[in-house]
Amino acid sequence: MVSCPSCREHFPLPAGGVKNLKSNFLATKLIERRAIQRQLRTRDAKVPCTSCPEEVSPGIAVARCVECNDFLCTKCVDAHKSVKISRQHELLTLDQLRSSKLGFRNLPEQEICPKHKGEVLRFYCETCEEPMCRDCTVLDHPKPEHKQTDLSSAAKERNEKLKKLAQNCEPVARTLDSAIDTNKKIKNDLDAAYNEALTLIRQFTNTAVDEVIQAGHEQEEELLQLKLSRDKEIESNRDHHELMRTRIRTALDMAHQVTEKGSDHDVATMYSSLRDSMQELSNAKPKTVSKSLGKVTFVPCENLLTELITHKLGELKTHARFELLSQVITDPGLMPRCVVFNEDNYLVVTDRLPSFESVINTLTLEGYDNMKIDLKDAGEPDERTSEAWGVVVGNSGQYFVTDLNPYIKVFNSQGDFCMKVIPQNEWPESPRSTMASLTTAFSALAGFIYKQKPKLYGIAVDDQGLIYVGSDRCDINILKQDGSFISRFRTQICPYYIAVAHSGQIVLSDHQNQAVHVHDATGEFLNAFSIPDGMEDPTWFQPTGLCCTSDNEVYVANKSVFKGIFRYSVTGECLGVITKRLREPWGIALNEEEDKLAVVDGNVRGTMEIFRLS
Repeated sequence: MVSCPSCREHFPLPAGGVKNLKSNFLATKLIERRAIQRQLRTRDAKVPCTSCPEEVSPGIAVARCVECNDFLCTKCVDAHKSVKISRQHELLTLDQLRSSKLGFRNLPEQEICPKHKGEVLRFYCETCEEPMCRDCTVLDHPKPEHKQTDLSSAAKERNEKLKKLAQNCEPVARTLDSAIDTNKKIKNDLDAAYNEALTLIRQFTNTAVDEVIQAGHEQEEELLQLKLSRDKEIESNRDHHELMRTRIRTALDMAHQVTEKGSDHDVATMYSSLRDSMQELSNAKPKTVSKSLGKVTFVPCENLLTELITHKLGELKTHARFELLSQVITDPGLMPRCVVFNEDNYLVVTDRLPSFESVINTLTLEGYDNMKIDLKDAGEPDERTSEAWGVVVGNSGQYFVTDLNPYIKVFNSQGDFCMKVIPQNEWPESPRSTMASLTTAFSALAGFIYKQKPKLYGIAVDDQGLIYVGSDRCDINILKQDGSFISRFRTQICPYYIAVAHSGQIVLSDHQNQAVHVHDATGEFLNAFSIPDGMEDPTWFQPTGLCCTSDNEVYVANKSVFKGIFRYSVTGECLGVITKRLREPWGIALNEEEDKLAVVDGNVRGTMEIFRLS
């Protein structure tokens, strides 16, 4: 394996070692150009002729042959013009070379085959993806095992492909630039917050007696360790982003050089390596950096004398705090169930009418309608009543929607129906969990009426773009966005809502069975969430909507007693409450880039409440 010094990417050596690596003719030409420029730096420079016979002393060059890549003295110039094979070659005087920028087009267009002396590389092997000469077509790349074409056509086709690949990589490069800027801002916020908190700690310490000074030093150390750990995480993210940017910028620069200034041979030779690199990089995504990393403050202890026993002056608050920003009232009679943010920062809401007709609404944060999609229009002729439930936004802005039918409906960003996705061809019988057995009779009746077809409820998308969809048969199906099936696993509860943590855990909620469960990426059950503090009766915990933060906290909506949004660790520990002043929260969505939390609040005539991170 060899490591690239620029991007630190490892790649294997071919058989035979370093000597069998492909030659980079583009880099070779750059080196030659630099050497020529150094030789011609002054008018008095004496450049030796490279065409004179070895047995005689070389003369002083007066010109250079563009075709042969040789400096020529006066005698060799005359000889060059008198020989038939070189009579038509273009010769440039040294003054002309000094005045020229010696771009790639001034260097030889025709490359000589390294295997067959004197043969020009005029052809291209599609099978091996490398240029070849006339002898190569017969000896090394014969038909029909090898597909052959002329070098010019192959270079033109690959030139266009490289330009398209470069276009795909450009947005990723800009996204990485933005991510690095965001990372820098969060670092500045953390530094400012650290300085402010440190000032508060010291001011509070100075007002206390000598006995609390030691406690103040301990609090400073705690804050410092917190900052150091977050500095390390921020620096790690920055290094990752800069490393990716270096890789993609290097690939883009090389692609631009090749497509704009490279010869046909350059394009054909470097196409495969650039293609592979840019195809990989075009799918790259920057790591999400939680803005909460830059937030820390100091809250003085209300009862200092009591806390002196534990040598604590106060508590460092690091979690996000939300304040109500706005409320959006939906149309009378609508029953929203799920909400997500799309790429334009609009709210995408699934709504159910009292007549059980279903729509997808996209709204601005101020509540203005942007687009409405009628789900019934996209169903099968014999489809049972559509009841909109879940929605996620795909990589290309498309909407994946569940409406209690046995398939996912997919719409493009303009609202046009694209396709339906059936998670799997056959739905095996599934014994429901013990908790779900309370509704066995109703489920049996529903199964008879609907020919035992499953209902799809919760749906989520992870960082890699995989779709997770749950059904009333207590299972999770994992799909690609083109609809192809990947895997499936059983659950103990009905996954009405699903969220996928950045660390890969899959979180499910079932309000009917008062449970939130966590599975790993393979489907193995890990843990259940605890009941929030203060809930005397377990039935008061009826979790609905879920969302995950970039630092792997889970926000859980509860629609029973203590109606609000609770904070959890992914291991199931309740960390606190965001708000308890809601009516009946269902779906929730988090946009960390905009510091917004959206909540579907209310069963009939729902309210969209928008909270802002403070």
